[in-house]
Amino acid sequence: MTARAIATLHNDVGDRCVKIMRRADGTFGFDEFRKDPEDAGGWMLVGYNRQGIFATAEQATVAARSGVGWLRDMAPVPGGAAALPLPSTAEPTPASRVVMSLHNEEVDRCVDIVRHADGTFGFKEFRRDGEDGGGWTLVSHNPRAIFADQEQAVAAARAAVAWLRD
Repeated sequence: MTARAIATLHNDVGDRCVKIMRRADGTFGFDEFRKDPEDAGGWMLVGYNRQGIFATAEQATVAARSGVGWLRDMAPVPGGAAALPLPSTAEPTPASRVVMSLHNEEVDRCVDIVRHADGTFGFKEFRRDGEDGGGWTLVSHNPRAIFADQEQAVAAARAAVAWLRD
């Protein structure tokens, strides 16, 4: 059964993530990944939640938050990450961290929702082309676009980025 990641929750360090997955049959689940420096920065599956079958992305997110130790220990991010799309390989800057990544169906476009050190939020748009060796390239970022919470940043990204409006 194929599945598509629709949301990603990252830890503070950026070396652990949980992907919320939508399966071909319309159900939802989650998988846990880690990224180690010795693996050249690639994501490695560490927890496949085969039995976790949920009717909604929100239910899968709640189950992930209660079932994955490091995620359980983190405070929930305001606005939640339930029904929104996949993980970026873009690294957060030292003053900020990626709290959510939104992807298109083809997984060649990405918007990272970023939490800044001062608690505000912003977003960056990326693209991935075959000629780039599969890496992510920054498309747009407005450092003056600052939002009080994650929900506002997601709404602004959806308004500003054409493929997110579709």
